[in-house]
Amino acid sequence: MRGADAQGWVRPAGCGDPVTRTVGGLTLTQTLVQTVLHVGLRRGDAAAVDPTLGRLLGRRPRTVADVIADHTPLWRPEG
Repeated sequence: MRGADAQGWVRPAGCGDPVTRTVGGLTLTQTLVQTVLHVGLRRGDAAAVDPTLGRLLGRRPRTVADVIADHTPLWRPEG
């Protein structure tokens, strides 16, 4: 075991700093943010489109289904 850090926490040797430790190339903070965003998207929290988007774009926002329908050949496997 190492000595206590500034907050008094004691970590095993080799544990590293929890803020800079990485999981799959992301820091633990980035991993947490990505997880929260993913869970929210899966629950449908981003399903509604804010009317501001249409005003900013100057046109009706498009759905993923619209884009796929307009570009069907890109979504088909080659061969």
